[in-house]
Amino acid sequence: MHERVSIIIPTYNEAENIRAIVPKISEVFNKHGIDGKIIVVDDDSPDGTWKVAEELGNQYPVKSVRRQGERGLSSAVIKGFEYAEGDIIGFMDADFSHSPDQIIDLLQAFTLNNADLAIGSRYLDAGKISKWPLRRRLASWGATLLASPFTSIKDPMSGFVFFKKGVVEGVSLNPIGFKLGLEILAKGKYKRLKEVPIVFQNRLHGESKLTGKVIIEYLKQLWQLLWEVETPVGQFMKFSLVGGTGLIVNMAVYSICIYLIHLHYLPSAIFSFAIAMSSNFLLNRTWTFRVRTVGAVREPPLLTFRKQYLRFALVCLMGLGINLFLLHLLHSVLGLHELLAQFLAVLSATAVNFVGSKRWAFK
Repeated sequence: MHERVSIIIPTYNEAENIRAIVPKISEVFNKHGIDGKIIVVDDDSPDGTWKVAEELGNQYPVKSVRRQGERGLSSAVIKGFEYAEGDIIGFMDADFSHSPDQIIDLLQAFTLNNADLAIGSRYLDAGKISKWPLRRRLASWGATLLASPFTSIKDPMSGFVFFKKGVVEGVSLNPIGFKLGLEILAKGKYKRLKEVPIVFQNRLHGESKLTGKVIIEYLKQLWQLLWEVETPVGQFMKFSLVGGTGLIVNMAVYSICIYLIHLHYLPSAIFSFAIAMSSNFLLNRTWTFRVRTVGAVREPPLLTFRKQYLRFALVCLMGLGINLFLLHLLHSVLGLHELLAQFLAVLSATAVNFVGSKRWAFK
């Protein structure tokens, strides 16, 4: 290995584990000829973890970073980026749940597979979780399922991640929660990703930090990612919210036409529909689907705008037709209550509008 590697270990009350894991990681560096550095970022642990790391720095390639007044695994790793040197950055747990011997397995993904990012996976065929209680297994399965809108890999929750420095350069990472790996998977600038099977062990010393607060922070992280990352689920939520604002605009314009301008209700309805549709078009173009015209468009921007607007109008009219058809079918033919029939019809029309907008109007 010729690359320089920095491994970040976030800690809180991990003095015993740090004292044991640093020599092990250093041994891996020496055995495989890795120009490596260990960065211990400690949240001012009462057990003096930062001080233990500082003392180990006299013998091993360790940098001890003591944070005061700050707390959190993800923010600690992000802090470690400031001290990282070399081509490849990684982070792992301090408690031996990630084996130092498997560092080389992840690093080989860069030389053998030309990967930009490598992540340890407990759920590949050769991967394993050792002696986990059912509660932890269910929590891990649930967390992985919730992460599925952002990545298709089998184990985005492992927390054993290595990547080329450029993957996170210029990327806005949110220091909420314990799952920075998921944030990098969702936002990072990489083309080739490699999952590497690992054996995940129970921690050597200390207590697990999986608490109710950690679960809440993870849910907050997922919620923010839905709005920040362009995924089908997040886009559908935005599309639905834009539709809600369109309804408000429609009713407001309709009321103005009826009660202030004293127009007939039919032209009022047509005009208010056109204004609401235009509002929805602008919001979906700039927010939901984030259409960008720089560099990729070979025709004048105004022409592109007009073409997208016409397509969006056709999609909306098609959605309106589907809404009216289903409303008639469900209520008049099948006998469903008119409110339930309208709810199902609107839901179906919204789904059609979303797919049409995503795949055609704003493509």
